[in-house]
Amino acid sequence: MRQPPTEIHSAGGLRASKKQGCRRRIAAEAERLFRERGYQHVRMIDIARAAEISEPTLYNYFPTKEHLIFDMDQELEERIVGCIKGLAPGKELVEAVRRGALRFLDDLCQSNAGKATGIPESVLRGKALQQVWLQLNLRIAYRVAETIQSAGKADVPRAAAVILGRSIVAVFAVILEEYGVGRLQGKSAQQLRREIRIAVNQMLGAWS
Repeated sequence: MRQPPTEIHSAGGLRASKKQGCRRRIAAEAERLFRERGYQHVRMIDIARAAEISEPTLYNYFPTKEHLIFDMDQELEERIVGCIKGLAPGKELVEAVRRGALRFLDDLCQSNAGKATGIPESVLRGKALQQVWLQLNLRIAYRVAETIQSAGKADVPRAAAVILGRSIVAVFAVILEEYGVGRLQGKSAQQLRREIRIAVNQMLGAWS
């Protein structure tokens, strides 16, 4: 017997909720182990055991240990897409990006003000991590481009949507990068918030 649509949607929502819960648990355990032992001394199997899942399941969520450092990539994607959804290119979209970027900066400073990761600077600046970061940026940028094209308020060529997508993602990416570099240099969260806020307002002001 076929399930009623409401039951199907409910089951799908439950599965998605369970997957998100598992992902958060993995990320939390990884962060704890990185702090306690140091990033370089933690293996993927250690994280799987701590999260009480199999190693293959762990790799389904995070293909490499570097991906665990960016455990917020899905959240970042939804945040960016959410702030520009339904908007065609123009001043309204630029203003939405500016507001979204500043909220992201505020949340980042608040949640990471005194956070020690246990991840050495050599890893944070390493090629492996940079490659993963670039891959994540590109994936999110294409999702943003698709969102812009599907707004339906203007006929936006694919190339133009991709350029916009990459540019919008770059705003959020640079906030994360500059915050990370600043913290490594010993700057406070509040100081970085002031500096990055000025830069975001200046650059997006120039866009509009």
